Amino acid sequence: MSLRIRRGTENQRQGVTFDLGEIAYTTDTQKLYVGDGISQGGRNVLAATAGAGLTWNPTTQTLEVSTSSFNFTTSDIIEGSHLYYTPQRAQDAAAALFTAGIHQNISFVYDDVEHRINVTAAAGTGSNSGIISVQSDLAPLLGGPLGLNTFSILGTGDINIAGNIASTNSKVKGTFSNDYMSINQSVISADSHPFTVVSSNSELASFVGIVDGVGGFPWINQRVSQGTASVPTTTTAGTRLGGTRVRAFVGSGDAKTCSATISSWDTTAILTDQRPASTFSIFTNGGSSILREFKFESTGTFVAPVIQPGTYTTPAARSAAIPTPIPGMIVYVADSDGFGNPKFEGYIGGAAPGWVLLNT
Repeated sequence: MSLRIRRGTENQRQGVTFDLGEIAYTTDTQKLYVGDGISQGGRNVLAATAGAGLTWNPTTQTLEVSTSSFNFTTSDIIEGSHLYYTPQRAQDAAAALFTAGIHQNISFVYDDVEHRINVTAAAGTGSNSGIISVQSDLAPLLGGPLGLNTFSILGTGDINIAGNIASTNSKVKGTFSNDYMSINQSVISADSHPFTVVSSNSELASFVGIVDGVGGFPWINQRVSQGTASVPTTTTAGTRLGGTRVRAFVGSGDAKTCSATISSWDTTAILTDQRPASTFSIFTNGGSSILREFKFESTGTFVAPVIQPGTYTTPAARSAAIPTPIPGMIVYVADSDGFGNPKFEGYIGGAAPGWVLLNT
């Protein structure tokens, strides 16, 4: 025969105060309660088992595990095949990765006392080889662009590069002693500019030289040849050799020549002479398409489209402007005789006649 105790639903239980020791069972939640004669609904029989890491939750009528009540450490639990983490074991494992690696001329030794890895590198060749310093690599190659990271490359030696050197907002600084800076360009073209200075300064370039006081002084030289820069050939008579010119921006990216000078061998030049015959020309623009040339010839002749001597209003004005004339001077006096007659005058020296009329 079965023993049947008081039973009902959870809602029914909550409305009944059971006698002391009376047992009640909830048919819907399947939980067992004991009455104390005081508490409505009785007390769950599991509530008395709370403690030692178990906490009774009166709302859910369940026992909950309280992890804060357990003070277990790895010393209380057997490791088995899964080892616990310790700094020592991590350091040992990391050291093994280096010491067991494939490498040459580099040794790794783990210092178990100081907890560090000591590396010793020796010079060597071949793949997987170590070097003591960069200079030990006699043929280093970059795998990509070398970034300076705001630092500089310092040292003594040469830079030998096949290609272009591009620099932005930079300066080329240095001292050239007993040597020269050479720019080689073997192509002759009107559009070639092997050396260009771009500056907003009023002085584009400055050259400092020394004179010796007895005839020695610095030059700015243009050394020219025919052929190419690498295979030069002799120049020939009548050849234009070099010059200077001033060009100005006139809008739309165009620049036009304002004036120029040209040095040439004379057409009669004998290049074996110590000083072959030469000419020097100065060119200016006359407006429109007019070009004017002023030329010093090898004969000592000065050839110009127009020569205008100094002009003065009267002989007195001439003498005031030229207090110490030199024989050979020629001037133009607008009123040479006090009657408004213009004359060319030349100075032949001496107190008298001094200045003489060149035209009657």
